[in-house]
Amino acid sequence: MPESCLVISPPSRKEGMPGESEMGINSRGAGSDVETFLDPERSRRRNQSTCSSNARNSAAKQSKTPRAVTESDASDTEMKWTQESTFTGGESGAGEGRLQKRKVETIEGPGEEEEGKQGASGRSSEDSPSCPQHEQIRPVDPMDISYCATPASLRLKDVLLSRLDAAVHTGRIQVIDLSRRGLLASDSELIRAALRSNSQLAVLKLGYNYLGDKGASMIASSCSKDGRHHPRLTVLDLGFNGIGDEGCTELSLHMVAGNHTLRNLYLSGNNIKKKGAMAMAGAILHGCSLAKLHLSGNKLGPSGMKVLSGAVAEMDARRQHLLQRQGGIVIASVKPQAIEQLLLDNTAMRSRGLVTLCSMLVSNQSLSVLGLSSNEIDDRDMALLSQALAQNKNIPLTAINLSFNKITCVGVECFMNAIWGSKTLKEVKLDNNKMQDRGAQLCSVVLGAVPLEVLDISFNRVSTVGIKALMKSISENESLTMLSLSGIPMDQNASKAISYALAYNQSLQRFHIDSCCIGYSGQRHIVAGIVSNRNVKLRTFTGFPLGPITKTLGLPQVPEDWGNERVLSFVRFMWLHSNVQVDAPSSSRGPAPPSAVAASGKKAFAALSASDSCKLQFQQVHAAAQVEDSPMIAP
Repeated sequence: MPESCLVISPPSRKEGMPGESEMGINSRGAGSDVETFLDPERSRRRNQSTCSSNARNSAAKQSKTPRAVTESDASDTEMKWTQESTFTGGESGAGEGRLQKRKVETIEGPGEEEEGKQGASGRSSEDSPSCPQHEQIRPVDPMDISYCATPASLRLKDVLLSRLDAAVHTGRIQVIDLSRRGLLASDSELIRAALRSNSQLAVLKLGYNYLGDKGASMIASSCSKDGRHHPRLTVLDLGFNGIGDEGCTELSLHMVAGNHTLRNLYLSGNNIKKKGAMAMAGAILHGCSLAKLHLSGNKLGPSGMKVLSGAVAEMDARRQHLLQRQGGIVIASVKPQAIEQLLLDNTAMRSRGLVTLCSMLVSNQSLSVLGLSSNEIDDRDMALLSQALAQNKNIPLTAINLSFNKITCVGVECFMNAIWGSKTLKEVKLDNNKMQDRGAQLCSVVLGAVPLEVLDISFNRVSTVGIKALMKSISENESLTMLSLSGIPMDQNASKAISYALAYNQSLQRFHIDSCCIGYSGQRHIVAGIVSNRNVKLRTFTGFPLGPITKTLGLPQVPEDWGNERVLSFVRFMWLHSNVQVDAPSSSRGPAPPSAVAASGKKAFAALSASDSCKLQFQQVHAAAQVEDSPMIAP
């Protein structure tokens, strides 16, 4: 049965992002939403209010720019019903994770034709000044914590809040995303009304605002009515909102304790300390269904870590006991819950806090993702953590983040011995530590025993010796999809080792070597390894542009506007459609001869120029390489 919902969310931060049309506002770029609702003419007239009316009329006659759409115009835009595919919430037994077709109320700005007319008749820099600096908005990185709301974004905030106010009593809203909109505690009243009036609301994202303890308390009180929690809310994001112990206590009491619907809780980047951690631990012990708990960037301290680790351990013990009573069979109606993702980066836990965390890890059988970066973990702490992981072979750990610590080769060796033979571990991040060549050699050995997919050792003290050992293992590896070596200086010998690995590897999809001081000769070696691999899977490459180098290797000159991703798509397309005879079959490992590489490139480029079908196939190859980065969070 089709459902109706109002999706209110900020515009996409990247052009062409999948799911852009589902975001609720028809945007055309990182800053086009602000340009739609910002009136540069009005701002200019306000700044020149002291000028005479005759001077203003004269300037208006010289300017040929049409008036931009204002806030009042935006509020009168047409509301259309469109068929979209949106993620629905709910528990597993109620169809969690299913994509259903239903009606989505989409609020659109000016059409493509109107925007084209505005862009074609844009004013010159001499006739009229650009938008003032304080009114401009820049493209925002999702992880940029230094972002501050500008007057332009605040103006758009008022428009979004007015639309939410108009739709709050419809009862059809399922997703609200008002992240980075400069919301204050006074705006929480509208959010509370939306929670109480919309029982189908599943995702609420309010990160990077200024709600504080007062706003968090108001939102928390709306989720518990007559002793019952919100029936569908599964994702709550209140990260980076200045929430302290008081707000965390209210959230724990009204939203977490006894709530068997909420699954994902994001509280990173706030001011939660010991009292807030104790309140959260008490809510977990009371009973809840949290699976993801993000507390990074809060000063929990050793005492807060102690009570929180104990609560997580008790929650997992209850799950194991319930599974034993059910004979190891998971019953949908009596599904035991436990925390699966626990992010504790930069929480000032120190060694005493890590001891309590390791005590929890010894018996835990639910945790899959663990974040411990920026906690000043040294080799002694790593020895304790490694011992806990070695004793518990039943922990389903898939990802661990140990970045920005003080780990040397001694701690890396303890850790590698602990994870040896793991069947579940897929991601290890050891960047920004004190690891040297011995650590890189240990990583290369573990790659043969653990099917890692992501390995990051960037910004460590690794030299050419460690790079050579690691690249030897990479050339034979069949599981690794992402490797980052950024910040490690590489000479020509290191570049040759990387070239050898890239010519033989058939699994690597993302490779990062930023800030590695690679010379021109080293760049040519690396690119030669990429283009000569008939089974190359590389989709993302950062460090230097590939296009200018491919020309020197005998390939056709690619257009200047092609980025590295499109160049890599052409290399894959080149080998996919090449009929050039080579010395070895295409299914074998190893580089193709330089003559075969040049002939394949010329033939593929000529096919793109002559055949529309080849153009379509190349576009499909390039589209398949795009990593889906949907701004929507799945309930």
